[in-house]
Amino acid sequence: MKKKVKIVGETATKETSGQDNSTKLMFKHFINQKTEDIKTEKSVAFIKDVVAKYYNLEPSIYESKKRLQHIVKCKHIAVYLTGEFLNLKLKETAGYFWCDHATVVHAQHKITNHLSYDKELKKEIFELTEIIKNRNSELIDSALDIYKNSYFIDLSDVISMKLSKRKAVVFIGFSDDDVDNVVIKDKLTGVNWTEDKQPPRRHKDKGLFILEEEKKEIPAIEDLKARIEEVEKQSKK
Repeated sequence: MKKKVKIVGETATKETSGQDNSTKLMFKHFINQKTEDIKTEKSVAFIKDVVAKYYNLEPSIYESKKRLQHIVKCKHIAVYLTGEFLNLKLKETAGYFWCDHATVVHAQHKITNHLSYDKELKKEIFELTEIIKNRNSELIDSALDIYKNSYFIDLSDVISMKLSKRKAVVFIGFSDDDVDNVVIKDKLTGVNWTEDKQPPRRHKDKGLFILEEEKKEIPAIEDLKARIEEVEKQSKK
């Protein structure tokens, strides 16, 4: 009789232990899923915030029902970039933008199609992508004017001119005709660097850019001296 009780007790212990392990695994999975959901929610909010501020709009526009062109464009770009950066199902993306999955598909297709011919949109998407990848909070807090707050040069479409074995010049924003007519001379010696130049070459879609923090200008020594003298005069009064 005692032996039977002992066996039943061991079986009950094993069953209880198995249930505890199962509960722990379910709880762990639940916590991990919640953590991922929070990360995703923060990432989507970050992307939405970046896009809205880039176009000088309030983040609340995502809840707006207005069909104004600039609002629709902002929403579509935010949806597109969310799809580019996050591996979400259409239904999940739709939930973050208070719309249905058909609207998400339409927004993504529309931006993708426009990128094939709209150079201005392509530039904007490129800049937004770099800001999001770098998670540059400084730019976000300062209205995301990438040209105003940073030293930014887009090198995705440039023309290079090789002057010699070790010297070359890169032109951005110039036409082929502009570059053909360029003459570069040394101010001191008068040497024409472009006399033996090689034919210019255009380079496109290389994925290159320069993005640096804008350096503040250091006041000249004379300006500093003048300020010091002014302060000293005022302190003597």
